[in-house]
Amino acid sequence: MIEFFYCGDDNDPVNESTSLSRLQLHAKVFALADRYCVPDLANLCCKKFKKRLEMKEPTEFLESIPSVYSSTPDTVRGLRDIVTSFAHVHVPTFVLDPSFETAYKKVEALFLDFEIDLLSLFTQNVSNHCCTCADETKQDVKRLCKECRRQMRIERFGW
Repeated sequence: MIEFFYCGDDNDPVNESTSLSRLQLHAKVFALADRYCVPDLANLCCKKFKKRLEMKEPTEFLESIPSVYSSTPDTVRGLRDIVTSFAHVHVPTFVLDPSFETAYKKVEALFLDFEIDLLSLFTQNVSNHCCTCADETKQDVKRLCKECRRQMRIERFGW
């Protein structure tokens, strides 16, 4: 954090003797930035967290979720929104990786808030009416219209 104040960057200082991954480190520094009201550092952590997620490492992703959800209050959405958006898109392919299931079982008890956020992301912007009953846009998940009982498609948002 001190390095950020002097240099404007934290240079991802991961010590090999620690068990923290880069994602966990970014989550911890984000929490410190939030606690001490350093929004530029918090934004930098979000950018670095997102960039690291591009590597699409399922185990590292899963192991970072407890750090994201336990280190800041529920109202601080910065990393939580990034994690749920990423999961929304990538978890369906991650479940095909055997290491994902093993990593999930290690930390699943800590996931309740994450699972609630993820479910709300899947269900947000979902209409109860089809294009015939209400003016809706193109959608790609099938569901029945509550009014006319026709099959409709629900738009899903990606990351």
